[in-house]
Amino acid sequence: MISLVILLFVFMGLIQASLVSINSNLRNEIRDAAAGIAAENMARAKSMSIDLLTAQFCPAAPANTTTVSRQIRSAIQPFFVTGTCVFPDANSAQVTVSVAYTVSGDTATTGTQTINSLVRRP
Repeated sequence: MISLVILLFVFMGLIQASLVSINSNLRNEIRDAAAGIAAENMARAKSMSIDLLTAQFCPAAPANTTTVSRQIRSAIQPFFVTGTCVFPDANSAQVTVSVAYTVSGDTATTGTQTINSLVRRP
C-alpha cells in the first residue's frame, strides 16, 4: 500500500514535468514565429525605396500596427507588428520592426521581438 502511494507521487511528478516541458516548447515556438515575422517584415522594408518606406511601412501617425496570424500547433496565434522609422538625414532611415505576442497558459506571458536596421538611398 505504501509503495502504491510512493508510485502515485512519482508519476504525479513525471506528469507535472512533462506539462512544464510542453508549455516551454509552446512558448519557444511562438517566440520563433515572432522572430520570423519580424525578419520577414524587415526584409520587406529593406527592399523598399525610402519614399515608399515613408508612405507604406512607416506612416507618421498613428503608429503602423498590423495583426498577423499564424498557426502554432492546432491554434491560431495573433502577432502585432509595428513598424517605425527615424530619418537621421534625407538619404537614410533607421527602421525598427517590433512584433508583440501573448502566450496564454497557466499565466499570460507577453513578449516582443525587435529588429533594427539602417536603410540608405543608393
